[in-house]
Amino acid sequence: MQELIKEYIILPMAIKTLQHDRELLKGRNALNIYWSKIDHVIGQMQQRHNDIKRQLIGKHKVRVNAYKEDNVRRYAAGDQTYEYTSDQLKDMTTALIRTYLKGNRATDFEVGWYEESLKTDQDFIKDFSKKDML
Repeated sequence: MQELIKEYIILPMAIKTLQHDRELLKGRNALNIYWSKIDHVIGQMQQRHNDIKRQLIGKHKVRVNAYKEDNVRRYAAGDQTYEYTSDQLKDMTTALIRTYLKGNRATDFEVGWYEESLKTDQDFIKDFSKKDML
């Protein structure tokens, strides 16, 4: 159960990290594959987080509460307390993201088309056409 609680704590941080990364990729040409992968992984993580929450509350009757003191985060889950520093949380988040991107939780995904990319690609084509006409 400790691993479930740990994953439950880290998943929201991993999701926020990927959402932030996706925002940083906005406006870049030909990145549909990256947006698709990030969106796919975020969906997987959200589903996993919901599954763990149902399992912790339904099966184990445990709720996880977070407390922040100085640079240490404490999490109370039932009669257990977990403490992590910012660096530990960062390392655990990175490791979890890695398992979803290329580890044992990596799965196939469909490449979608995104409005941001189409707009950028259209601008690229216009710019290319202008250069071609000169």
